[in-house]
Amino acid sequence: IAGSKDTLRRVLRGVTLLQERNVRVKLLSLLMDLNMPEREQMIDLVPEGTELLGGLELGGVPIATVLSARTSLPALFVRKQAKTYGTCKLAEGQSVAGRRVTLVEDVITTGGAVRDATSALRAEGAIVETVICAIDRSPEGENPLADVGLEVRPVLTKAMLDQARG
Repeated sequence: IAGSKDTLRRVLRGVTLLQERNVRVKLLSLLMDLNMPEREQMIDLVPEGTELLGGLELGGVPIATVLSARTSLPALFVRKQAKTYGTCKLAEGQSVAGRRVTLVEDVITTGGAVRDATSALRAEGAIVETVICAIDRSPEGENPLADVGLEVRPVLTKAMLDQARG
């Protein structure tokens, strides 16, 4: 990662804050800073052929919004459950049927929310093959979403964060 040690230390401070106070805003503000190379790295992780960026509720939504603005790809916002009122939709935005959707998440550990969103979007006809995330906290060398055929593309991994701590 470009500018790695200082950047990892800043992100690590954000992750510590997130763990201690459950404040995702700090982590997101670090990643979305207009001058941060990590934001550009996340843009580079968007696969060719992506038609829609699917930001997962709640942490993936601001990241997907920024990526959408920077890539000109439309964003949709994926809820944990479809609303029971109003639009009654799981995903707000353009139709996903027959379209290649790249999911966007802030932190992946076990991949539960991503797995659920993938299944729901595929049931609506979406082609979902990749999730990009700010931090993948799964054990090194493991893909927590292999069982649903998803490629995980992180900006930072648990191993990188552990190395920065040491």
